[in-house]
Amino acid sequence: MTSEVKLPYYPSVHAVKNVTRFGMTEISHPQIYDTPIVDKVIVKADILQSLDSMVGQNCLNDRSDVYGIVSGNFSDDLIQKKIAHYYRKFERMRAYVNYLANFGELDKKPIDLIMKQLREKVTEHEQILCDTLSSRGGKYLVTTHAYVYYAFKYTPELSDLEGVTIVC
Repeated sequence: MTSEVKLPYYPSVHAVKNVTRFGMTEISHPQIYDTPIVDKVIVKADILQSLDSMVGQNCLNDRSDVYGIVSGNFSDDLIQKKIAHYYRKFERMRAYVNYLANFGELDKKPIDLIMKQLREKVTEHEQILCDTLSSRGGKYLVTTHAYVYYAFKYTPELSDLEGVTIVC
């Protein structure tokens, strides 16, 4: 599903928003806010950081694959292969999958539980980030590829937020 989107501070840029099959938002100019805007401090928050407690930092180091999984940009077959690879390679992912297999909803396949919980965690964390950054005086710019961007008139205190950086 695609639609046009207006980008704050870039009124002449034509951007298209796409929503992936698992509900992640992607815009056609994903790095547009990685460049300075006069008199603004741009903050970039990585929504996928919320998955650290579930899958571990080792998995998150391969961000493009994790994004492909949670966004649904990968086929179901590739998602299963990637999760199986992470299961074999990383202890935190193995513990998480084993926990779901033993204590999750027994009428569902572990892969379905994994995908459901990963998507719920990402959605919940995005809302928390947006609420927090807005409450600190930030102006919402855009969410794309599991990053959320905000503009501030000053340099905000962000040390208590994981995965949040000042871009410029």
